[in-house]
Amino acid sequence: MACGEDGPLRWHIRMDPPERPQTRFEVRVLAGGCDALTATQSFVVRRGEDPQTLSLEPGSASIEVTAVDGECRPYARGCTAFEVPVPQDVTVRLALLREDARCPVAACSEGLCLGSDAGGGDAGADAAPEDGGVDACTPVATFEDVDGDGFGSGAASERCPGPGRALRDGDCDDGDPTVHPDADETCNRIDDDCDDATDEGGVPGEGCAPCRPTSIAGRGYLLCPDPTSWPLAQDACAASGRALATIEAVEEDDALRAAMQREFSIPQFWIGLSDRRGADVFEWPDGSEVGAYAPFVLGDPDNDPPRCVRSVNDTDPVGWRDRPCVDPFPFVCDEPAL
Repeated sequence: MACGEDGPLRWHIRMDPPERPQTRFEVRVLAGGCDALTATQSFVVRRGEDPQTLSLEPGSASIEVTAVDGECRPYARGCTAFEVPVPQDVTVRLALLREDARCPVAACSEGLCLGSDAGGGDAGADAAPEDGGVDACTPVATFEDVDGDGFGSGAASERCPGPGRALRDGDCDDGDPTVHPDADETCNRIDDDCDDATDEGGVPGEGCAPCRPTSIAGRGYLLCPDPTSWPLAQDACAASGRALATIEAVEEDDALRAAMQREFSIPQFWIGLSDRRGADVFEWPDGSEVGAYAPFVLGDPDNDPPRCVRSVNDTDPVGWRDRPCVDPFPFVCDEPAL
């Protein structure tokens, strides 16, 4: 579907899902990329109408198109960014919206359903349906949804549902449609599901904990680079029959620090020592107390319990430091228990 031209510029809409009857295309022309909030032009296009002329300044621009069906429900959306002047045709590919990202009412705002061009232009205006038209929907609390994933962010405002608005909030990255509270957490160092945790749920050697085995002086360890709280790191080690590392000699400590630095460029990591009971007694995972080797540095331990210990390679001298156990750090698992 060819939709417009301005000098050498031709732009098109390509529908991946089947086009529904009485579809209208809500178009926003943005000065900037697809994450821009302000449109320089907004208008409606229907099949068979004359092309809409675009006025584009040199620089970054984008065209966002939303397909709205005859029942006033947005069902597909796409956006394409480009640089002006454009050396070739611009195609905006529309993909099907998720079911819960679509308008939940049969009558939306006048700008969507009664033929307004939503931007002051004269393209696509028409009369209300012959059945007497549809009433504007009752405004409800909605949130700005820039990326169209069905979740918004910021303060709610009383608006009719439609493109760019969502009934649910909690989107922690409204510029990325793959990030929202219903997303699946994947191993990418991003909080995909907006729960303030990153890459959670993995175990060593599986999924999102890409731990690497290493051997030092005949003992086997797992070096785990994903930042994790001390309790969850201990659980991850236990899932493979291990525990956070017990370190009782400077040679072992130095070798593990060197291995984490060599494998991942990581200068600090959780070990198995903690004062989680708050008794000023540091214990290893098996319940034994720390022995003669306890190279705390820089005035540590200095945090209030519960506190846990990490081995650090970026202090002078190198050694151990305590931190609240909920803080996320990489970790090292000891060899499996016999």
